[in-house]
Amino acid sequence: MTKTTRLATRLGLFLTSFTAVPLTATAAIEDVTFRLPSTLTVSASQSSTETKSLAAGLRLMLPRNYWLELAADRASETADDLETSTLGSSIAFGTDPIEDFSFDIGLDGFGVSDQYSVREGRIRLTAMPATVFGWKNPGLEVALEYRQAGFEFANSPNPIFSTSSVKLDARTLRTEFGFYMISPWTLRAFFERVSHDQGFQDLNRPLAPLFVPETAISTAISWPRDEDGLSLSYSARKWGARVAASRKVAAVTLDKTFTASLGVDYRWTRKLSTAFRYSNAKSENDSTLPAIDSFGLEFAFSFY
Repeated sequence: MTKTTRLATRLGLFLTSFTAVPLTATAAIEDVTFRLPSTLTVSASQSSTETKSLAAGLRLMLPRNYWLELAADRASETADDLETSTLGSSIAFGTDPIEDFSFDIGLDGFGVSDQYSVREGRIRLTAMPATVFGWKNPGLEVALEYRQAGFEFANSPNPIFSTSSVKLDARTLRTEFGFYMISPWTLRAFFERVSHDQGFQDLNRPLAPLFVPETAISTAISWPRDEDGLSLSYSARKWGARVAASRKVAAVTLDKTFTASLGVDYRWTRKLSTAFRYSNAKSENDSTLPAIDSFGLEFAFSFY
């Protein structure tokens, strides 16, 4: 499974963010243990490249407006009558952005058994102060996120890599701007820049498949060099919608991919909601390559 398909499945399409319910002052003092699960999410997706995925997420509210989030997923891809299964999980901890500043930290991991694994830690800081240089904030939000990823695979010692285990690092800096326009509209833009170890380039050699699994190579050479995106969201009492567009450039192959996505949410009751996700990814380098369509359906149940 390629890095593009993997990240689109795990991060961009089928897991949504949830608005936390503030705790009262009494609850913040007295409740020193986990609350009941705040939100349980289950989702499924399928793409035109015979990729299927199942995912589940759980968010727990903690005292003083902190939260803990756990997620796991499994994706399978069939190519040339060979099925590859990718397993992933993540854990995150942070505060909801109801103050001037908020933060969250997390650890993500995914990979194919006996082939490769990726572990990525992140820290994110978000600022939305009430005033900026003495002026009332019109609804601007700024977030900075840093991610450090370790890509590791087993290797038969060869002229490319001389050790039996290879670990390569990639570092990502993401800048995000949000503008809460006339309610209920929100406009967001993000910019990501990535630096890599030289070993990512070394994997793009004719002899590399003799020693390194193809899935590991495809993941490495499609790792992004930079990615930029823009989205517009609408949220009413029961309905929510989001349209987004992004452009990614691979660090090794320099392939350019444009992705357009659409999401629609509907809250049936105070506790139950559903969401539909669709994305279309197309190569800008080769117009003969078919676009990849992905569809996802999500169910969320809130316990509060």
